[in-house]
Formats: sequence, C-alpha cells, structure tokens
Amino acid sequence: MYFGNASDALMMTSERMDIQNGISSIEQVLDRLRERGARWAQVLHEHNVICTVNGKPALMSDGIAAGDEIGIFCARSPYAVS
Repeated sequence: MYFGNASDALMMTSERMDIQNGISSIEQVLDRLRERGARWAQVLHEHNVICTVNGKPALMSDGIAAGDEIGIFCARSPYAVS
C-alpha cells in the first residue's frame, strides 16, 4: 500500500505483487519497484522511504512472507526543493 506523498507521486494507493523466488525482504521488493523507471526510483529512494509490514514499523532488511501487507511512505515529498 502506498501512503501520503508516495501515493500522490506514484498515482496509486495499492497493488498486489507476487513474491517470487529470491525476494524475501522489503529492500528486494523496493528494488523491484524501482526498476519500473526514473519516477519510481526517485520516489522510492532508500533515503526517502519508510515502510511498515502488517502495520508495524519495519527495517529495509526485514523479511516478508506471502500475504504480508507492506506500507510505503515517503519521508518527504519527492517534489520538495533541496
């Protein structure tokens, strides 16, 4: 699920993703999403993303399992001027 700035920038609130062999952490899921293009890579930059698993704060290295709900938040707007 995408929340706040992440939802606005990616123009979606949720999606289902099949967890394939070799994908076992939040970081690996984010890497797969970043492969979608420049906008995804910018919005989901590792220094800008905060995630939850099943509603609980999570580290990028935390494991995931089939059926887990991953929440993706941006720490700041991808449109903010540095």
